[in-house]
Amino acid sequence: MWTAIGTLALAIMTLAAVITSIVITVQDRRRADTALERAAHRAEAAWRKALHYECWQNIDLAKEQPPDGLWSFDTQILRDSAAHAAGFSDGVLQRIIWARTANGKLESALAQIRAGTGFPEDAATLKTVVEMRARVSGEIREIEKELRL
Repeated sequence: MWTAIGTLALAIMTLAAVITSIVITVQDRRRADTALERAAHRAEAAWRKALHYECWQNIDLAKEQPPDGLWSFDTQILRDSAAHAAGFSDGVLQRIIWARTANGKLESALAQIRAGTGFPEDAATLKTVVEMRARVSGEIREIEKELRL
């Protein structure tokens, strides 16, 4: 009889240890999930802040440079931000796509002018540069406005 009571007590103790272990594991998992969510939110906020700062710099640059000069926007964060889409609203993501597309066309036109393919083509390309730069600048301003909200 004492053996049966001892076996039953051992089984109860083992069951209590297993339940305690499961509860602790679940709590640890919840804490880890919460920590990962906080880290993801901090990373998203950092990307928004970096893009906002880059927009400000480009807006200031556009004010200082001649509109028909052979200068480019600084778009490193803009290019990489699509890989961190969770940090941005749908409206900002759409503006990022439009700005990246317009900036690609701008850089292509600038490359043609820098290569010096000829005056008539350069004059038309320079007009394209001015138009594309205005489009990129406009998209950057819109991104900055939406990031301010």
